[in-house]
Formats: sequence, C-alpha cells, structure tokens
Amino acid sequence: RGKCTYDFVEIMACPGGCLNGGAQVRPGGLETSAARKGRLDAVDAAFHDVEQRPPEDSAFVQHMYAAHYGGAPFLEEACE
Repeated sequence: RGKCTYDFVEIMACPGGCLNGGAQVRPGGLETSAARKGRLDAVDAAFHDVEQRPPEDSAFVQHMYAAHYGGAPFLEEACE
C-alpha cells in the first residue's frame, strides 16, 4: 500500500516464545514429529539451564559502562 516506512515486521505470539519459528534453520531430510519434539525439548532444556543473573553483574556490561557511558548505569551520559 506504500504507507509504511519499514520492510518487515515479525510478531511472536507463541506461549513461552517460539523455539522453531518460520525463520529457524531446519535439518535436512525428513524428520519425524517425535524427533522434532525431542530436538525442541533439548533446546528448551538448554535455555532453561542457563543461570540467570542481572546484566550489571556482567564483566562486559561493566566494561561498556566504564569505557563509554560515564561509569555506571542510569547516569545522564548513559541515558543519552
């Protein structure tokens, strides 16, 4: 219609997030639904096994604030 300034919009509406949405790489060949479920269950388990921590505990985030954003989150320089 020519009214939008963007090229693509993706909406994710899967409960709990999409583990194998349309843009995901799929293995070659035929895959049974049981094999697909097993692979997705393994991905889900790996995702939930990752330790969650606040971003400010990350050494990389601390480095970025120190080097580029005034030294700490929520400072005026970091918010600009």
